[in-house]
Amino acid sequence: MQKEHLLQVLIYQFLRMSIKKPDMYSHNNPNLPFIDHKSVKGGFYVVDTLADRNTIPIAKRGNMLVNVVGAGIFRYVKENDFTDVEWIKNENWKNINGVEYVPVIASRDLTNSDSGKCLIIENSLISLKIVAGLDVDFNCTVKATTGNDGTITKEVGIITEAPNGLIVAENKMISIGRLKYANIDKYLITP
Repeated sequence: MQKEHLLQVLIYQFLRMSIKKPDMYSHNNPNLPFIDHKSVKGGFYVVDTLADRNTIPIAKRGNMLVNVVGAGIFRYVKENDFTDVEWIKNENWKNINGVEYVPVIASRDLTNSDSGKCLIIENSLISLKIVAGLDVDFNCTVKATTGNDGTITKEVGIITEAPNGLIVAENKMISIGRLKYANIDKYLITP
């Protein structure tokens, strides 16, 4: 009986104590964050593909930054309209890290306007052809999204150095750069 009474007294005293908020909140597990980026509306997200960016829940959407791995960091620019119709439009996203995203949904030749950009293969069996007439400082990256792949081809007479091959496999990225000096003129293709 005395133990029960003592316990009741302790509980009563504890409940009468004023509770103060701590100066700092912390997690019981020091290896986990107290709040992570997915707990905040807007803010910053990291996703693997553009398709993943498009599936961020409406409740979490805002004027935010999204890092699409291999494609860059994008800022949503359509103020106060986070509906699916607007959210998935590429023109409502601005690439802020200097690399412009260019979707590739059909096979085509590379052009000088592709230089400095990240070409995103969004279909399977895409062929991108290196052609004569590209600028001396031509360079770009090519990334294949989930479920998609492509191949780098070349016009007759174009020299390439591609130690890992010319295939752009699903979820992989390669870079293409023109190396031209003296009597050397070739395209380096590396992962």
